[in-house]
Amino acid sequence: SSHYYISAVLLKNTTRQQIVLDPRDLLGEWKSATFHFNRLGRAGSPTDTTVVYLISLSPFEQSL
Repeated sequence: SSHYYISAVLLKNTTRQQIVLDPRDLLGEWKSATFHFNRLGRAGSPTDTTVVYLISLSPFEQSL
């Protein structure tokens, strides 16, 4: 049976622009990826931070 690894990575926007997040833009060997919120507000706003959840067949560092 396969073992899966789940990584949670905090993302913080440091720019003045809103960012729309798309899991297809992620680099690495991920079986699945999803964002807690799929938009990051401008830096300093209450919505400038989210988490991406990544599922892989190897540890995070090896999946990059």
